[in-house]
Amino acid sequence: MFILLITVIFIAYWLYNKYTPGKEEADRGAYYGVTADEQPAVVIDSSISGTNGLIMDGTAYIAYDTVRQNLNDRFYYDSTENLLLYTLPESIVSAKPDTAQYSVDDTVVSADHAIAVTNGSTVYIAADFVQKYTNIDFTVYDSPGRIFITKTWGTVRTAAVGTDTQLRESADIKSPIVADISAGSEVTVISAEDSWSRISTDTGEIGYVQTKKLKDQTDRETSRAFDEPAYTSLRSGESIRMAWHQVTSQSANSKLSTLIADAGSLNTIAPTWFFIKDTEGNIESLASSSYVSTAHQAGMKVWSVVNDFDGQSLYGGINSTDETMKLLSRTSSRQNLEKQVVLAALDAGSDGINVDFEKVSEDCGLHYLEFIREMSVLCRRNGLVLSVDSYVPSAWTTQYHRAEQGATVDYVVIMAYDEHGDWSDEIGPNSSIPYVKQAISDTTAEVPADEIILGIPFYTRLWQQIPVAGSNDYKISCSTCDMQTAADTISENGAQVTYDEQAGENLGSYTVNGIVYSIWLEDDVSISAKLALVKSNGLAGFSAWKLGQEQNSVWSIVDQYK
Repeated sequence: MFILLITVIFIAYWLYNKYTPGKEEADRGAYYGVTADEQPAVVIDSSISGTNGLIMDGTAYIAYDTVRQNLNDRFYYDSTENLLLYTLPESIVSAKPDTAQYSVDDTVVSADHAIAVTNGSTVYIAADFVQKYTNIDFTVYDSPGRIFITKTWGTVRTAAVGTDTQLRESADIKSPIVADISAGSEVTVISAEDSWSRISTDTGEIGYVQTKKLKDQTDRETSRAFDEPAYTSLRSGESIRMAWHQVTSQSANSKLSTLIADAGSLNTIAPTWFFIKDTEGNIESLASSSYVSTAHQAGMKVWSVVNDFDGQSLYGGINSTDETMKLLSRTSSRQNLEKQVVLAALDAGSDGINVDFEKVSEDCGLHYLEFIREMSVLCRRNGLVLSVDSYVPSAWTTQYHRAEQGATVDYVVIMAYDEHGDWSDEIGPNSSIPYVKQAISDTTAEVPADEIILGIPFYTRLWQQIPVAGSNDYKISCSTCDMQTAADTISENGAQVTYDEQAGENLGSYTVNGIVYSIWLEDDVSISAKLALVKSNGLAGFSAWKLGQEQNSVWSIVDQYK
């Protein structure tokens, strides 16, 4: 009997400890991550972000990095020139931290608090200023401080609390108590986990309650009146048939008539006219109004090209990721470049601008994107079409942010070539059909198809496989050649030409003095296959690099895909 009694007491004690609610109060500051009264937790869509905001003179501020990563990545801070920017479709908003003013282009607007503030090395943006350009609501709570932000709208599940209960840190009856909740309180159900539900309250508390304590669960729609900026486009709806024209001197401009004599299918020409001289954003221009007149008379639009690499060989200009970074990361130099390019294009009578920046490092990505946004403003104001050249999507080109390009510019051009080159470990085609298909698939995942121009090559590479003496190995090298040179090389050397099913291109190969030569041909077959992909995928058109490297037979192929 004694043993039985002890056993019953033990079981009762165990059951009491297991099922009796714990009474420990949570350290609410630690729970929300608040270490100082003036630095509230930032809660986004009922998730504690792990970052802190700032309360200054009664105004709530959110850290710049938190805003960019979680709310709106169009905010841009120039740490060199201490300037906060926000780019709208037709204007640029700017503010100096720690001042109660901001500018919309040249118009100064006064506010009743600082738009942005610096605290140590961190820049914070006023929550109401973020809200001005972002579809969010926010509420500030005390004890501990919390900025409670809603950014996702749509269906939410609500419920009423059936009886007085406790909100706990985790789904456990013994978990510390975050807050007491009165019967009848309305809560939002974030998620349900077994017999527990994670909820948020109308007083800005987050935690867990037993699901059985909730009643009348129902779905309701949430929304907020907000006008998203409309990035209007200058796309004509006409299929783009473009070729880049490499211009390195004024005399090269005069060759346009000859180059386009047989290219009646083209409706757009993109001359490489603008070269960046220095990291201050100054340019050298080869723009020619007579060139534009010639193109217009031939029924072609002119999109003037600016790039970040050719200027070195011609004018001692920039040609490195470090120089492009220095140029674009300072607002003064970046905007100097933008104004010079647009003014030069307008002065020549150009119809658009084509941006070809190929020296953008991972760290430079956000600066490059701001450059593209700002260029879009100037182009939109002045009726200039803006197109941007981008690499084929890959792990090392994510900094180009094609989705944001697509949201702000008129056309995104995929440079679907250089699949293999002197950087490769093996020989291969310059622009195989599977490579182009993948480029289109990956780009249309980010950019609407009718905004994409497929860049195709009028050149290829002649490969050499050179035996290494005393071994079975060989080393490889390659040289670039235009379409006619490639065809002549095949003919002159009696090369065997076969259709490479895997590449979707003709492959010519021959051997001279033990060296194996190979060329994957860009010809009527490959060009036709690429243009068929433009049509079947509903793309905006194509652009070829470069005018003068093609065989005349190409233009009859282009005629078939108008």
